[in-house]
Amino acid sequence: MVNLHFLTRCVKVNNLKDIKLSIYPTINFNVVWHILFDSKILKDIDVELLNELQSLGAKFYFKNLTASPYENFNEVIETLGDGFVCLLNEDNILYPLVS
Repeated sequence: MVNLHFLTRCVKVNNLKDIKLSIYPTINFNVVWHILFDSKILKDIDVELLNELQSLGAKFYFKNLTASPYENFNEVIETLGDGFVCLLNEDNILYPLVS
């Protein structure tokens, strides 16, 4: 099965549930969602939400993020194995293809 890595830089958590619903389940892919939380901005994160996301296989990174999101993404991408990488903004969701 092909690995599909989603990377999301997060400075506000209110859209994470909607994003989660849009990427899980993705057919024919092993989905791993990497969420980079900006610890300079986020001080309180709902533990139930973290538990829910972690149970789906999401990986968390708590960092003082730099102004350039790509610098932060590159640090994570360097640790990934095979598969595809998709940068997913925290204000977006994925829409299913309609045939």
